[in-house]
Formats: sequence, C-alpha cells, structure tokens
Amino acid sequence: MAFLTRMRGMLPGALGLLGTLGIWVLVASTGHAAVLEYTGTYGVRFSNFGGFEVTQTGTGVAIVNGPGGSLGALNSLELITPFAEINTTVPVTDPTVSILIPEIQLDGVKINPAVQGGLFAPISAVAGNPTQMLSENTLPGAGVIRLCQVIGCATAISQTLSQTVSGMAIGAGIGGSFTIGGAGPTRITVIGAPWTVNTATVSNRTPLGGLENVTAMGFAQGPAAMSGSTAQVGGMVQLVTATQTTSIGIPGNNDISGQLTRVTLQFTPEPGVLLLFASGALGVLVIGRRRIRS
Repeated sequence: MAFLTRMRGMLPGALGLLGTLGIWVLVASTGHAAVLEYTGTYGVRFSNFGGFEVTQTGTGVAIVNGPGGSLGALNSLELITPFAEINTTVPVTDPTVSILIPEIQLDGVKINPAVQGGLFAPISAVAGNPTQMLSENTLPGAGVIRLCQVIGCATAISQTLSQTVSGMAIGAGIGGSFTIGGAGPTRITVIGAPWTVNTATVSNRTPLGGLENVTAMGFAQGPAAMSGSTAQVGGMVQLVTATQTTSIGIPGNNDISGQLTRVTLQFTPEPGVLLLFASGALGVLVIGRRRIRS
C-alpha cells in the first residue's frame, strides 16, 4: 500500500516529465534529430520606392538534418516555431513616387512554420550552385502589404502575400500567381516563387521606363564562413524568395515591381530553450526523488 501511495504521488511529476522531455525525445531517442535554437532577421525589400527594406528580428527553434541527423553540414532545416512578424507603416522616401504614395503599410507580414510548415533541403548540396534548386522549399508568406495613395490607406488595395485556391496555397514563398482587384481599374497580379539559398530575382521598371533586375542572395555557411559546418553553433543560413508584382491603376506603382524577402538565421551559442527544458526536467526528477525518500 505504501508503494502504491508513493507511485500515485509521483504520477503528476512523471506526466510533467514526459511533457517537458518531449523535445528531448527528438534529440536522444533512437532515430534522434539535432535541435538548435537560432536568432534571426525577417526582411522585405522593395524593388521600387527607393529599394528600402523593412525588417524584424526574432528567435526560434529548428530541427537540422532530420531523423537520425547530426551536427556538421546542413542538409535539411525544419523551422518548428513561429518567427518574426512585421506590423509597421513606412513613409516612402523615393521622390519620384512619394507624392503619389506617401506610405506603405505592412500588416501581419510573417512566416509561421507552426501552421504552414517549413522544411528546406538539400541545403549544403545546392548552396552556391545557381543551377540547383532546393527540392523541399515551400513556406507560404502571410499578411498583406498596402500601397497607400493617401495617408491612412483608405483607398488602398491589400496585396495579400499568398492565397488558397482549390485547397492549394499559392503566392509568396510557394509559387503560382493570382490577381487582386479582379477586372476593376486598379488591380495587382502577384507571382510567387519558392525559397532558395542561391539567388532570387525580380524585375523592376525604372523611372526612365526601362527594366532592371533586382536580386537577393542566399547562403549557408559555418563559423568563420567555413563550408561543411553550417549545422552547428555559429552557423548561418539565409533563405530568399522573390514576389513579382504587376500593378495597374496605382499611381506611382504602375507596371512591374516586386519584393525580395529573406530569412537570415544564426544558430546561437546558448540554447536557452533547450536549457529551459532541461532545467524543468531536472526539477521534476528532484521532486520525484524527494517523494520516494519521504
């Protein structure tokens, strides 16, 4: 009877231990995965409006190199927690359009791998090789961008980054195209592209009427820019994607433009999330041992 009483007393602690150690099962069990915490930047750069970039920093946790993976070269990266979100209003500084479009609003512009998924592979195999693409590279963008013809955006069209058509997501970070505004006098066509660790490109109409390409470069590198060691503390990876837009009827933004989006991650030297799990697990074990002795 005393034994059963002790077991009942330990049950809440045991259940807490199982919940706390959930992430450690990934790391320590047979077929484990390597888990790293990261800090990073989520940025959206406009090909027009002076080419400015809006950024937000964030932190998160990623699984690297999948089941049975190990630290070293970065073969796969899976984002498993929500990342940075951009909510801001930015004044347009390009004098050629600032009178017609005084500001741009970004509302809920983010990536959320907890909802949308976010697996990228094979990173090391294609990084630096522009003829190769990631085979796993889909992570939809969320949120809207408004080009405000007047301050406050009362007449702006909301440019959503992605949509769902027939159960399939299309747009930024995925691929495919859709049109906002229908057949009205003002409309925007959005063409998305998957993420890459190489080069993302959008076309832009210059003030003189010509076309120019605007690019963003991805990369994967280890500490001190060494190759083959990205998946360890100090390693960095930058994923980029391009969203090409064609606007009709929007003053100062007619014709061709686009956005270049990047996610820049650095694996941090102090895995605070993992230490939090470890300290919680240790506390549960100590409580359990005390109950046994009593």
